[in-house]
Amino acid sequence: MSVFSDAQASGEKYISSSSDDSGLVRLLIDVQTAGTYAIWSRVMALSPAAGSFSVSIDGAPEQNFVAGKGKELSSWQWRRISAAAVGDPLRRAPTLFNLAKGSHSIVFRTKPGMREASRLDRLIITNDLNFDPNN
Repeated sequence: MSVFSDAQASGEKYISSSSDDSGLVRLLIDVQTAGTYAIWSRVMALSPAAGSFSVSIDGAPEQNFVAGKGKELSSWQWRRISAAAVGDPLRRAPTLFNLAKGSHSIVFRTKPGMREASRLDRLIITNDLNFDPNN
């Protein structure tokens, strides 16, 4: 993935892929407290099918995540990582990650055909399963 500019993004920067099936970002995190975590992402989807990423932690099988699920997100929106399925992404059960104390690797990969239309701005990784950055 590459870094792009947008005045509305956090720090006025976001990441997206400039070519099909080659967008990947690996983030290293340090978990202070072992537990169950949810991941929120601030995303933009420039077409109804966009906002598609696969997410993997510590080399586990990738899980598909579709932020917009049939709706264009023409402004930045917070979406909780949840498995791609029918329905409103804010109402689907989150994908929960059991993380041990220590270092972990999170990989976001742009899904084929979603280059530049799927934009990722910011992440929040929380063990407060009731947390919602939209409130």
